[in-house]
Amino acid sequence: MSGSQEDIIDGNLGIYKGAIYENIIADILAKKGKKLYYFEYNSTLEVDFLTRYQKEIMAIEVKSASNSKSKSLETLMNKYNVRKGIKLAPSNYGKKNDIDIYPIYMAMFL
Repeated sequence: MSGSQEDIIDGNLGIYKGAIYENIIADILAKKGKKLYYFEYNSTLEVDFLTRYQKEIMAIEVKSASNSKSKSLETLMNKYNVRKGIKLAPSNYGKKNDIDIYPIYMAMFL
């Protein structure tokens, strides 16, 4: 078994934590029948998921730390007129501007 596999199995998520969270959220949303898209522009603007919600585009950003900012999500919403933004993070429910912030475990309710 390679070092990264051993680290993850031992609970030492380190640099893998964000990718693991994103994969778990992708799995949850896909099992709910959501079509998922990734958005990147010129390697400067990146949002984890775009999907449809009530016939509109919904942007979802997954964060592995509760204090992480969502600059790309905010920029995407402003520049491309995306009205629904969700940040999933290991934190409590909240709202910042037009972005709803949910704890990671609430992804199953999206």
